Amino acid sequence: MIQIDTREQGQRGQETTRKERAYKYYTHKGYDCEIRQLLTGDYVFNNNVVFEYKTISDFMSSTFNGRLFDEVTNQATHYPFSYLIIEGHLAEYNKQSWRNYNLRRRYHNYNRFVKSNYATYTGSIRRVQTICPVIYAPSEEKAFQEMLLQAQKCNDQKKYGSFVKKEVKSESAVDSVLCSVKNISNKKAETIKQTHSIRNLYDLMSLTIKDFKQVPGIGEKTAMNIYSFIHEGEI
Repeated sequence: MIQIDTREQGQRGQETTRKERAYKYYTHKGYDCEIRQLLTGDYVFNNNVVFEYKTISDFMSSTFNGRLFDEVTNQATHYPFSYLIIEGHLAEYNKQSWRNYNLRRRYHNYNRFVKSNYATYTGSIRRVQTICPVIYAPSEEKAFQEMLLQAQKCNDQKKYGSFVKKEVKSESAVDSVLCSVKNISNKKAETIKQTHSIRNLYDLMSLTIKDFKQVPGIGEKTAMNIYSFIHEGEI
């Protein structure tokens, strides 16, 4: 059984929604499908494998507003196998985005804009991969295909081999990021959150090295390690 989230709309201006196209794709291949509102994730295979589906545009926007990390963390805590699938190419996204007058006014230079986007993209990928694997697809149909193939591998371990699930260390994206830093335990992550009243990733990313040093049990070296990890890949 393949469950497809009712909120899977896809790009505007198309005659059908992505959920309808996915339903048609999978039923045509002989799979039972159901379109329903899912608590987390966009596609669930046999109530065992979950995928968060992002076009490159969705991926970048959800990175900027911080929603992405909560989404992948939530689904990783609810299903044995969790993945993020990204459809599209960063180069095409950059070309389309550069048409925006406000962005041209902000960056002035296209190469500077591309460099900034690349840093954001790679930094976000690194953070996501501390929570779940990332799969890339050049088109929507290829994304449907990749999700099916990956789900088959997870659901038929006898045929494809066993897979050891990477444990998510906490139910929140903040905890997942902090606990991925060397020498930061769940207890230290909780102390950091309590000391600075951290509620989300925005709060965490706004902290300086000096702020981390103010946390009991956090020295200068550890504070620098935390800050460097959080901002890795940024300019």
